Amino acid sequence: MKSHHISLEKTGHFSKLFLDYVNQDKKLSLFYKYSPDINSFEQAIKDISSQKFNRKLLVDVITEQYAKTSNCQLPTANCQLLLKDDTYTVCTGHQLCLFTGPLYFIYKIISTINLAEELKKKYSTYNFVPVYWMASEDHDFDEVNHINLFGKKIEWKRKPGGPVGKFSTAGIGEVISELKSVLGDSKNASELISLFENAYVNHSDYASATRYLIHELFGKYGLVILDADDNRLKNEFREIIRDDIFNHSNFKLVNETIAQLKNNGYDSQVTPKEINFFLLSKKFRGWIDSEKIKSEPEEWKKKLVEKTERFSPSVVTRPLYQQKILPNLAYVGGPAEISYWLEYKAMFDHHKIFFPVLMPRNFVHIDNDETSETEIFKSKLQERQDNFIPFYLKYGKNFFDELKRNLNPFDFRFTILSE
Repeated sequence: MKSHHISLEKTGHFSKLFLDYVNQDKKLSLFYKYSPDINSFEQAIKDISSQKFNRKLLVDVITEQYAKTSNCQLPTANCQLLLKDDTYTVCTGHQLCLFTGPLYFIYKIISTINLAEELKKKYSTYNFVPVYWMASEDHDFDEVNHINLFGKKIEWKRKPGGPVGKFSTAGIGEVISELKSVLGDSKNASELISLFENAYVNHSDYASATRYLIHELFGKYGLVILDADDNRLKNEFREIIRDDIFNHSNFKLVNETIAQLKNNGYDSQVTPKEINFFLLSKKFRGWIDSEKIKSEPEEWKKKLVEKTERFSPSVVTRPLYQQKILPNLAYVGGPAEISYWLEYKAMFDHHKIFFPVLMPRNFVHIDNDETSETEIFKSKLQERQDNFIPFYLKYGKNFFDELKRNLNPFDFRFTILSE
């Protein structure tokens, strides 16, 4: 593949807040600590070293999760490096989308892997592990149950309810059968069908199936996959949960930051609640009612101690959870993610948790038809709409190698790839 680039501004698809962050507008300097530049990591490494992490617990949880996923070989070298104080992660997170969902999820992971490699080249005395944080507690099934393929919606139909990671994979076999009729019988099509069957038919829950699938696609690059829906990890986070539900500190701090951003002409990205946690069960994930906390405080304090695993972070508190349990230097995200992270720095400072380098992911369009730039950007971008399957049919496993070779994690322009 050949590549050329255009500025993000020229596409017309990005918010003012995100573009100002990428361009390092001084109006935003209060809302983050490190610019998305490779030289910023020198200070970030010094700063994160003051925070203590339960590295053994982290590695134990990851190891157990891989062991429970059939035929999923743990990337042992990278996992064992996490036990060492001179090892740091770079992380991206995403929902458990069927067949990986839209292309930008692939680009998030490639960006994260490439970032870890570039950091190792620059700071060779340290180790850097790319991590995919599985958003297994998400309950918005409509966002993860389908892909768009050749102009057709391929959908897994079942009743929603509860965290998606705990969903049974029953019924996905029928979706794979539908795929077979669409993909044909080429070598690459057969590889894909086999991959999906091994992931979704051979695993009983959606989180394990997704772990297997992502590992098969990216494990060879050293990617480590973490499902943070674990009681032991949440116990590490308990005091922050307690502060949120009883003191509402996060609600106050994020709203104050949102007001500051609005004064600078930016729209808010999230709406914090007094309590920024859900209550979780196998078939239910619902907001915790602040009035119930006020009327039954002792009962909720007991529940927090005895059933910590049932407290599920929201979009506001999930970044805190991530940075509490991972020795994480950078978060790789899309425009919306980077924008809402900018609302959180005061919250991180309050809890004395390291606020990471915010790294925009790569943005990509794959052009096989010599489409003009005007046509490419005039409507729902390819990367937000299409799945990776058509490109795997054409390029096979080399597709990911080509992406990896052509994408630079520190190049914040829109990349157009063509043959």
